Amino acid sequence: MISTVAGSTVTVDTLKGANVEALHSAADLFTRNGEKTSRHAADAREQAKWGADWSGQAADAAGHATDSAANQLDTAGFSSSTIGQLAGTHADVLGPTRSVVRTTVGLARGALMSVHQDGEVSARHLALIPGIGEAAQNLALVLTNILRGALQLASVLDRVSGTAISAISGTVAPPRSDVGVGEVEGASSIKGPQNLPPVQRVDTPHGPVVTVGDVENADEVITLVSGVGSSNADALTRTEAWARATAADAAVHGRNVAVVAWHGYSAPGDLPGAISRAPAKEGATALREHQRQLRERNPDAKLQVVGYSYGSVVVGEAAAKGSEGLIADEVRFWGSPGVHAQHAEDLKLIAPPDGPSDGRSSHGQVINEHVPGDMIRLATTPGFGVHGKDPASPDFAPNSNSWSSYGWGRILDLYLMSRGETDAHSSYMWSPEVNVQN
Repeated sequence: MISTVAGSTVTVDTLKGANVEALHSAADLFTRNGEKTSRHAADAREQAKWGADWSGQAADAAGHATDSAANQLDTAGFSSSTIGQLAGTHADVLGPTRSVVRTTVGLARGALMSVHQDGEVSARHLALIPGIGEAAQNLALVLTNILRGALQLASVLDRVSGTAISAISGTVAPPRSDVGVGEVEGASSIKGPQNLPPVQRVDTPHGPVVTVGDVENADEVITLVSGVGSSNADALTRTEAWARATAADAAVHGRNVAVVAWHGYSAPGDLPGAISRAPAKEGATALREHQRQLRERNPDAKLQVVGYSYGSVVVGEAAAKGSEGLIADEVRFWGSPGVHAQHAEDLKLIAPPDGPSDGRSSHGQVINEHVPGDMIRLATTPGFGVHGKDPASPDFAPNSNSWSSYGWGRILDLYLMSRGETDAHSSYMWSPEVNVQN
């Protein structure tokens, strides 16, 4: 909380002693630092525009990583500024409220009345004095109403400010913790060719399935299902590079992970084509078969499926009610426009019935991830959308963020769009906010 009257109950003494001056100072500090951080983010974006001087896969990955880092910096700055403004408003209201309490308590005690911590003022022996008893009791009642009104205002102020700040703080992504000091994230951190995982490519009628790592002996297998435009050559190159980097990073950290860039369906080539549900329905059958084969090849591995953009629609269709279900211990949606389900429980995810040794349940887990500034949210809402409700909404999956955090996340999206962010939806594979390796 942001005030010195925080706690389960606001009392007369805590409100009298509220350090409004310190709160004003903290509010100013948060606001100034937030504005400075946002300026640094704008400078970072400007300096990272290498244009035609550097192009290709490495430049593409570096550009997305830089934009994602700048967005993190910018949202942290905007959040800090907003917290400062909330704290300043809190202090502006708390100051006069404290003055009222101090004056009222002084008047009551000057009249030899007693003041309780809950704001009740008692006339005590004055009520027994003929001629002034009734007036003393009336004054005590007036002073009680003033104090209790002030306490109620302070309590509401604390609760509202605390809820808002908690929601804002919860949307700021923490730094990646899986990359140690001195290490470089991605395939560049691999020391020597002996550490590079094996790569296998299988061509299907609709596109290749590229597997990086040893599926039969892996502890975890991650399957990435991409979305609009993912059948073109540039997209295939990017997803294969991501699969290599993800498997390589896992190996560096002592984890045995195989990664599959799955292009076994005919992805829509443009946004108008992505409105149709048909490609997802066609791809769902192939995806279910792919996951079934993975489970046969390695019954003990944790199977994770990542549905990226329209790929999440494919995953949703594969796990739809009435279908045979999708074999997966965990499903992640990146930048999803909806999955044609009202709740995560509507998705039929099949994990090992007995549960492996790490305690996973027999029903797969659903996780939604959204990069700030991703305009995909313009295509969906908490109630409806082109492909159903937003799976990031709090009532879609258990243990989701609160509605206040969700609302603040949408505000951050609009803020970053107003700052010129137009490509966040393309950044998930290289974004520091997203980590498939938990």
